[in-house]
Amino acid sequence: MAPLSDDVLGLIAVGEYTGGQWLREGALAERLGVSRTPVRDALRELAALGVLDLVPHRGARIREYAFADIEQIYHARARVEPAVVADAVPRLREDHLERLRQLSDRMHAMAHDSSRRPELSRLNNEFHRVFLDAADNRALASSALHLVTPLLVAHVFAAYSEEALARSLMHHDELILAAQSGDARWAEAIMTSHILSGLHGHRAAHAAAGESGPSAADPGGSLGR
Repeated sequence: MAPLSDDVLGLIAVGEYTGGQWLREGALAERLGVSRTPVRDALRELAALGVLDLVPHRGARIREYAFADIEQIYHARARVEPAVVADAVPRLREDHLERLRQLSDRMHAMAHDSSRRPELSRLNNEFHRVFLDAADNRALASSALHLVTPLLVAHVFAAYSEEALARSLMHHDELILAAQSGDARWAEAIMTSHILSGLHGHRAAHAAAGESGPSAADPGGSLGR
């Protein structure tokens, strides 16, 4: 992802812009200190990742994701991202591992401050991106990126309960241990558990908010089929 695209995505991740809001090229260019042309390119890249919808003669609008959309994304992630992690682990260098440790430390430090959840969500995305960037199979990594990014836009991670957040950060620590040991299968198994745990954290958050999740007849969703 281009640096400017990352900058715009970061503004969305921390809640500067929200779902359904229009992004104006001129205003973004002024805020980011660049011309409108690179902003236009960044918006196109983010649209390709499912972050925005480009509407002719209107501009770019941040996509809104329904509960069912997020469920489907989690199901797909559980099949794709663990394979990316397994591919990446043998290729991780010490600078990758140090970056993972730094991100984990920062996330633990702000875990109990609810006002910093948007920032925590952005750091979580960066943590996952370390594995995606290190993977040799670029087609697989690209597919995973298309699945991870919408969850950042939907602020799914920021809605986790304290218990779900603690479990997620514990998985990050275990992923670092597996990566340090060079054990791709261990890391793959942890990532699978991590994503499925995130799915249930998402369901719990929406249930607490009074929104509907999977039906009682299918409590596990389609992943178990």
